[in-house]
Amino acid sequence: MPFQRFTTKNILVNLALVVLYFLWNEIIGSFRTDHLYVVGLWLVCYFATERTRRFILGFSIFIVYWIIYDSMRIIPNYEVSTVHIREPYEMEKWLFGINADGLRITPNEFFQFNNSKVLDFLSGFFYINWVPVPLAFAFYLYLKDKKYFLHFSL
Repeated sequence: MPFQRFTTKNILVNLALVVLYFLWNEIIGSFRTDHLYVVGLWLVCYFATERTRRFILGFSIFIVYWIIYDSMRIIPNYEVSTVHIREPYEMEKWLFGINADGLRITPNEFFQFNNSKVLDFLSGFFYINWVPVPLAFAFYLYLKDKKYFLHFSL
């Protein structure tokens, strides 16, 4: 079957998805410009060419992940259950505590007073890459091996 971009079914399904996504963001009370970017990226890739359609459909699991992650602000944690602060702090101190000046402190308290600009930079660099590195790896797998891409994505 040849590639058909603008069939009535394709247009209606995509229109329904966009409307549902916008309604969802309206319900949770925070419509932002990045939501427009996601919709724009989806529509352009879906309707541009067969290749871009396959690409955006393949990466749709990451879009669903982003939507779920973005929607976590519907109900703040403190409204669902008690937010425990002392217990994890004490457990971290017990498991990973550092003895300094006769006190047992957590690693973050230790590094607050014993810091290094190089280590701060490296920590920030690795932390900021928790999304782009897996996406880049997924893109690599998408180009090289669709089976592994599917397994990695799911």
